[in-house]
Amino acid sequence: ELCVFLNLQIHRDRTANTTRICAPVAIEHAMAALGLQDVRPRKTPLPSDADFSDHPDEELLCPRDVTYFLSIVGTALWFGRTVRPELLSAVGSLARFSRKPTQRTLRYAVHLCGYLRSTANLGITFSPKRLDPNCPVEATLGGDASGLYRPVAFSDSNWGPTQGFTHGRSTSCSIVMLANGPVFMDSR
Repeated sequence: ELCVFLNLQIHRDRTANTTRICAPVAIEHAMAALGLQDVRPRKTPLPSDADFSDHPDEELLCPRDVTYFLSIVGTALWFGRTVRPELLSAVGSLARFSRKPTQRTLRYAVHLCGYLRSTANLGITFSPKRLDPNCPVEATLGGDASGLYRPVAFSDSNWGPTQGFTHGRSTSCSIVMLANGPVFMDSR
């Protein structure tokens, strides 16, 4: 039975009929590669007072630190697209500064790594049953003897500046669920 694939751990519980994918080992390796194995644990992906508005007078990072910033954002993006979709909004916010990152955005990126490392055991659970009885969406194909699942898609967006974002760009996200677990996630 498959237990590890692409450094992702796969746990199958035949009794509960669930499959869980997580990446604690991959996260530890990524943090070590970034030199952040001792990063301070965080409870949120970004600080509650994160300010992503433009500060024209703010000093930009040197080329070496720009590469480091991009490595952190790319690493977080990979985890967000594979097993940690809750990271995508924060990654999208940071990625907007890829051309001109600052010390402030680098601090936010390191904060995100602290969150990722402190929640390394989180992942995605797939199940044909509703995991949350309060969820109004039935993600299985009712009455189908074959047990096939039907995909369910969600999306949301805002159409302009929000607190902390004065650039006037809209933000959108979408997610496609199958077997009550995300199989496609995007945030822009």
